[in-house]
Amino acid sequence: MANYNTECIKELDMLGIHTEEVPQHIMDYYRNELPMVKEPSNIELAGHLEKEYKFLDVPKYVTDYLEKIPYKKLYFKKQLTSNQMIHNFNVENCKLKLLSNWVNFQKKYEFNPVHNHTGIFSFIIFCQIPYDYESEAKPWNNKTSVNNIASCLQFLYTDVLGAIQTHQVKVDKSFENKILFFNAKQNHCVYPFYTSDDYRITISGNIAIDIDSNIKNNQINKIDYVL
Repeated sequence: MANYNTECIKELDMLGIHTEEVPQHIMDYYRNELPMVKEPSNIELAGHLEKEYKFLDVPKYVTDYLEKIPYKKLYFKKQLTSNQMIHNFNVENCKLKLLSNWVNFQKKYEFNPVHNHTGIFSFIIFCQIPYDYESEAKPWNNKTSVNNIASCLQFLYTDVLGAIQTHQVKVDKSFENKILFFNAKQNHCVYPFYTSDDYRITISGNIAIDIDSNIKNNQINKIDYVL
């Protein structure tokens, strides 16, 4: 069963998480770069993973794709607007930039603990998923009192009563070549997988406001607020 489906997309969208198919030329860039990335990124990341590496000198056609995603969704535009008073910029003309970009080679038993990111927006691109969720979950069926979360990507949030809630994304092979784009402060984690000796390969990054570029292009405007 493919877990990336209409219902999954709808549920993520309701949580303010955008997902779509990544254009083939963007995936081609990342796949071609994977054998070349050598600079470790572990010390800057939360993951309990042995292999995490930075992408350097990401080409403009890739950054252009990533930096335009926030303007596809009204809820991202609202998040930009909330930064208006902090940075005093015009959200309609705001220039964004790729702040950081790295790849995770997650192997069996490794995990990413609960964490969030720097910047305003973050993303995950699924490059290789070497397991099926159903196979991962099977050993735990009827043996736990909580949702079966083996191998899951999990987002955490507070509801209207202030209680912490979780949303499990049952990642499987159907997620390959898809991107999840979300608020950088959205807490999330990745649980271990057990059924494959291959790597779970994901590409992640953070998007920030390009303050210097906005000033240079006279796109930061003085705003008067009435309190």
